[in-house]
Amino acid sequence: MNLRLSPEKKILIVLLCLSGVALFYNAGHYYLWGDEGVTAFYGKSVMKFGLPYGFDGTNLHQTKNGLFLNGNLLPHLDGWLQYYAAALSMTLFETDTFGARALFVAAGLLSIFLQYIFVVRFFRDERLALINVLLLTTSVTFLLFTRQCRYYSLVMLLAPAVGCLYSLDRRGWVPYIGACLLFLLLFFSQYIIAFAILTAFLVVFALFDDRSRAFRFFLRPLPVVVGVAGLFLFWLYYPGAPHHPNMLKNLHPADFGRIFWLYVKDFNGTQLLPFGVVPFVIWSWIRDARSPESDGLSRRGVPAMILLVLLFTLILSVLSPQSSDARYSDIRYACAVFPFLLLLQALAVRPLWDWHKGLATLMLVVMIFTNLLTFATPRSFLADYVVENVRNHDNSVKAAVQFLEKRIRPGEFLLISPNHMIGSMEFYLGDRMRFCNVIGPDSPILDLGQMRLPEYVYSE
Repeated sequence: MNLRLSPEKKILIVLLCLSGVALFYNAGHYYLWGDEGVTAFYGKSVMKFGLPYGFDGTNLHQTKNGLFLNGNLLPHLDGWLQYYAAALSMTLFETDTFGARALFVAAGLLSIFLQYIFVVRFFRDERLALINVLLLTTSVTFLLFTRQCRYYSLVMLLAPAVGCLYSLDRRGWVPYIGACLLFLLLFFSQYIIAFAILTAFLVVFALFDDRSRAFRFFLRPLPVVVGVAGLFLFWLYYPGAPHHPNMLKNLHPADFGRIFWLYVKDFNGTQLLPFGVVPFVIWSWIRDARSPESDGLSRRGVPAMILLVLLFTLILSVLSPQSSDARYSDIRYACAVFPFLLLLQALAVRPLWDWHKGLATLMLVVMIFTNLLTFATPRSFLADYVVENVRNHDNSVKAAVQFLEKRIRPGEFLLISPNHMIGSMEFYLGDRMRFCNVIGPDSPILDLGQMRLPEYVYSE
């Protein structure tokens, strides 16, 4: 049996090792910020009760407007997969900062490998896949979102997994069951993202691959997915729940058009797809279309990925819970296409590499170590990331927790302000303190669950 690895496989192994170091190194130093604390708090609740209850017997996770919980004190604002992932992560490791994040970081590392598999299968170009992996490994935006105890790395794992499963081109029960599971996992990760990425994939594969195969792959699982998701939502909302904030706010073209522009602008600012790279992407498209050596699939690859990103972003802009007067996009909702935005950058480098390796290397250095192609004030995000991890300092949550740990008495009450620190404080100190959350008299939770809670959870 020949165990010798090709040069490409050796490069892949090296890049994955570098990714592991970049992702896991000091991942437990900076304490969980607000939304991470919420995920970890519900993860602890899953470990205790099997369900992510907002009241753990001592503390209630709730805010003034009562948006988080239904009548049975179960959360309905975000998908539940992240809570069970956090519970599993803390079960495998420790109930601490690193333990809460570990499984999410591992999912991010696995997502890099799956993106490699997807690019090799879809473009039949291992060099392109390696460039994509290199850009993922050095993208500070990708690294930072992956290192969080939130759904971000889960959807960045599941999105290329859908592409990989589709590329297997097999009929029968195995791909059908796999598609059902993947679609449900996406739904339970974040339903807006799930709808946007699956719709974008369906359109892209229907237009640029085999239409009947695409419709068969994406539409056959829908009865199962809609049925399971519908039963879950009915069970979750039947006990009563307050108004949900993720309502359609941007149906007017002027509204979702502005949100769309905010996403495009922030893709540039975060170096996921700098404006200066776009002309090279278009050049790659034209070159592939004219090259007699390119097969049909590679000729269609660049426009397919462009359409995937544009369609996903457009759907996201329409469904976004943001109001149109926002200054920045809520870019966390776009995390499913982070790998594909970086793939577009790889597609920009690929023809340059074939034409002149020296220029391609120089362009990669500029893309990785500078932000010159974003046309912003010069800085190096990657250098900042390395320095921040090597010479780290305590963030505000860690400072507050450590201050309180030295001074509190068991069972002492604490009123938290600002609200965004509630989740983190409850995760780190919930076993030692009782928190008085600020809930107004008009909060729906007062009517839905007041009789089941002790008086101390309220403070007006």
